[in-house]
Amino acid sequence: MTYLANNPVNLLEFLKILPEEMSDIKKLPLTNEEFELQYKKLLVDNVENIYYVLIQSTNSLTPENKDLETLILACIKSWINEIPIHMILNDNSVLWNLIVIGFKDDETFDTSVDCMISIVSQIDIFDQLNENLPYIETLYKQLVELRPLIAENWDDPMVIERFTELYSTAGEAWHTLIVKDPENFQILVEIILQLTAYNEDLDIVKYTFKFWYELKSMLVLDNFKSSKVIFKPIFINLTQILINHLKYPTISDSTNTSDLFNNNKENEDKFKDFRYEIGDVLKDCCLVVGQYDSLRLPFDGLKVLIEDKSQSPKWQDIECLLFSIRAMAKEIDKSENKILPQIMNFLVQLPENPKIRYAATLVLGRYTLWTNEHPEFLQLELNYIIDGFKLENSHYNHDEKTQIIIATSHALKYFCMDCNNLLIDYLEPLYNLYSNIENFLDFQSLYDIVEGLSYVLKKYIEKNILTNEAQCLSIIQMFWSSTMEKLNGFVNLNLDTLSNLQEIDTIDVKIANTVELLSLYIDNFKPPHEFMKTKNPNYAISTFVMTEVLPMVFAVIQKYGKSSKVSERCIKFIRKCIQNFRRFLIPSLKSIESLLVEGFKNYKFGCYLWCSGALIKEFSEDDDDIDEFIKIDTSTMGDVWVFAQEQIKTFITLYSDENDDVNEDIVEDFYRMMNDILMFKPIELLNSFEVVEVLYKVSLEIVDKFNEFGILNLVVNYLTDLLSWSLENPPISIFYDIPNVLKYKIYGLLNANNTELVVKFLNYSILKFNDDLVYSAIELVIETFKINNCYKNQMENLNSVNAFLGSLPPDIITDSEKVKFYTNLEVSLGSKNFRKIRSTLLDFIHWYKRKIVNRN
Repeated sequence: MTYLANNPVNLLEFLKILPEEMSDIKKLPLTNEEFELQYKKLLVDNVENIYYVLIQSTNSLTPENKDLETLILACIKSWINEIPIHMILNDNSVLWNLIVIGFKDDETFDTSVDCMISIVSQIDIFDQLNENLPYIETLYKQLVELRPLIAENWDDPMVIERFTELYSTAGEAWHTLIVKDPENFQILVEIILQLTAYNEDLDIVKYTFKFWYELKSMLVLDNFKSSKVIFKPIFINLTQILINHLKYPTISDSTNTSDLFNNNKENEDKFKDFRYEIGDVLKDCCLVVGQYDSLRLPFDGLKVLIEDKSQSPKWQDIECLLFSIRAMAKEIDKSENKILPQIMNFLVQLPENPKIRYAATLVLGRYTLWTNEHPEFLQLELNYIIDGFKLENSHYNHDEKTQIIIATSHALKYFCMDCNNLLIDYLEPLYNLYSNIENFLDFQSLYDIVEGLSYVLKKYIEKNILTNEAQCLSIIQMFWSSTMEKLNGFVNLNLDTLSNLQEIDTIDVKIANTVELLSLYIDNFKPPHEFMKTKNPNYAISTFVMTEVLPMVFAVIQKYGKSSKVSERCIKFIRKCIQNFRRFLIPSLKSIESLLVEGFKNYKFGCYLWCSGALIKEFSEDDDDIDEFIKIDTSTMGDVWVFAQEQIKTFITLYSDENDDVNEDIVEDFYRMMNDILMFKPIELLNSFEVVEVLYKVSLEIVDKFNEFGILNLVVNYLTDLLSWSLENPPISIFYDIPNVLKYKIYGLLNANNTELVVKFLNYSILKFNDDLVYSAIELVIETFKINNCYKNQMENLNSVNAFLGSLPPDIITDSEKVKFYTNLEVSLGSKNFRKIRSTLLDFIHWYKRKIVNRN
């Protein structure tokens, strides 16, 4: 100890890193049992010795030896989770005094903060509150005493950041105590509010957000109504502080935000992201303060700015208030009628400015549910929104017009979605608006508007389909007419007039976008529930789609299908038709099947298989469904299986030819389809066992060739489900028995390949698969164990495990380690404890991976 007193540095350096090195089993080539033993030996059993070493080390401290003081503090930080709190946190503790004193010195400040944060985080306020309350009081007293240092260092962002981190951590850890004893802890909340107001570096402010969320979550509970009253003034101040933080820099009146950040794109993007985070905290404030008072703050600010005729307000001052109103929308009740009516009347009278119009438009778009409950404001708000499309002659520049159109389209979409019941009386004006703007809008804006319009048409169909089916169809044809004309134009276009690939690609994009607009409608044109109850097998809208629209889409595919963009969008449309019109689509089923088969053969895009899976799923069984009045006859179900076989055959041919077209997308979509086939056509597939055998071989090869997680996971799941059909209980619920001859065929397939399968997937679990895929692979291996047990072939399980161990390099794993793993697994297999088998396999794989990493 004399040597230690004179020269403790080397030992302290070791002690500083020891807990961190022992903090994660993944860092060490040890089994769980070995790790726990070493952890206890090195850390738990040495706590008192380490504490004594730290105490003795402080005897070597001198005012000049700040490095040693910092090192001791670093050791305290590292060992805080091991050393009992009562040994550190008491008035006579040398270590606690060292931490406190460290706050007053620049060299030790950071480490002292780290130590105190660790102590705060370690104290349990739930299960051991009574025992720990004195320690919390000691900490809290010290935090209050440190408060003057905040003001002294207000101009130093690095110091303020550390203080913010410390006090926010304390607030988060003690938030339940704060609401139970608000008078006592109010000072802490006020300190955090003070730090939230810091505006030199907004990243610092973000440390406080989680605390405000945690505090809000408690204050909204009925048990803490009195505390909510006490803290309401603080949350009102917080709301005002946050609104101020939302303000764009005012160094210029420019509406080009890049100018306000001196063309620093990174800072501009950070500020925009920060505003959305503030929006979440404003929602928290709203729940504590109340919706009226929350909205009153920005509304009063708006009135002051607009009504003060002595000066012209900056757009930044108005925009931040509008943003805050928009951010609070989610927490404002639809029935609010005291202040929102005033706000809505005020918004549409704000001074014309591109940033103000943009922000006000988004506010209106966020309160559409409120508008639906207050229809008297619909026309007023719609007029303001629609004016956003009439900016051709305004003094705004191109970027400003574009941003306003984007916001206007977005707001109109939500008006149509949320106020569709009101807007069915505005169908003609909406159509006229759409007709006037569709040719000059960017695609995303057009997409938003069409998506919104589809909801209005949906509501119109629901209300009128039973009484005026012809009128419903006429309305749809009216809205679709321009889109259909464009598609017809593309079909009749003379491609010889296109001079280069760029022009062709431009046409492909236009076609794909045009078809996408049709797809947006289909989800909302599903036969309404009231129509389904009539059991009418003729749905006019699906008939129109089958006779007029699908042939056009087929023609587009035939002419432009070699473009992946066109094929994918057209097939997406067909898939949506299948999923929404379902059995009403039976008259077009053969033509769709033919298109998908020929499309996959000719263009070799995975989307054709993606759609094939949906078709197989919808038309494979005549189950008791809501549209059971439309029967699927055996001939149709037989045709569906023939169709499925064609798609499988084409894929196998492509794969066997080692075609470069067999890319990740095709493989992924194929196995999605195969999983649908296994679920909806299992008997048919298993009866074609030569196909099953080929696909089994292909699946193993794909696992070798591909590395993409989505593909591998689909293949593993396919193999697991396929093999499980040999068991008594299949992977899905069915109402018929699987013939034993088919079960034995599947078992025979496994039996012939069992060792290869187990060795491959266990090795890949070590060398290739990520953690999620390892779990899937282990389930596959366990499935083979279950099957062998079922067929009284338990020795095959042990043989495959033995083969796996034999495949591992002898220089990495010793014979004794192999025996230990084998014995554990043998015992679990014998008792059929599959939960233990799973944990044994996973522990071994993770342990082996650590050995490889450590060795490398």
